[in-house]
Amino acid sequence: IRPKQPHLHRPERMTNPNDADSNFNIQEWHDYKARQIEQWIGKQHEHVLHSIIPFPAGGALDLYHFDLPQQQGTAVVTMELCDAPGRGPCNSSFAGYELAMFTRVPFEPNAAQDKTASAGSDYIRFTTILNTLALHCLQVPVERFDTCEFSAETNELRGSYFVFDAISPESTTNQFGIMVPLEILATEFEFAQQEGGKELVRLLRQNGYHPFSTTNRLPVA
Repeated sequence: IRPKQPHLHRPERMTNPNDADSNFNIQEWHDYKARQIEQWIGKQHEHVLHSIIPFPAGGALDLYHFDLPQQQGTAVVTMELCDAPGRGPCNSSFAGYELAMFTRVPFEPNAAQDKTASAGSDYIRFTTILNTLALHCLQVPVERFDTCEFSAETNELRGSYFVFDAISPESTTNQFGIMVPLEILATEFEFAQQEGGKELVRLLRQNGYHPFSTTNRLPVA
């Protein structure tokens, strides 16, 4: 798949045919997702990076941060894509999902927004990636182990490559889950085209790079 430069309008949200009852409480749904993510990833950070213009109105996503156990890193997570049970991006794994990217850099609110700080580089890049991928996922089903190449039309992301993994409870029905785009190298992208994204994710795990997104490392393929 090749996500294109986002347009100013927002696409219609994809809806699963088995939509849950629309009679629900928005805050309760948000809190439910946050609890699930805390179980899967780690404790939510108290600071949220809010967009000045709301995402449904054409602005950027609010981004939430979850600390991995034992200070291993941080997950940057969207919380506005699956805005109701069964509503939002979906695929064969989930009736609805959010996106998450992982960095080994601890989250510090001021540094995360500072383009001159080394700590800010991952967070600023993740913001661009997640906002671009969010629009694509709302239009096209993205499956676990799919790969993604950004074309030249996506400006600073051109020539970037990703493979998707998934996070969800193993023992329950997957009403809601997390899709994880992992940034990969060009040779790894080519490998995945031949051997499959599942095999690439296995190699990333084997070499200790999963679930983090960084190109400052040795290739696994």
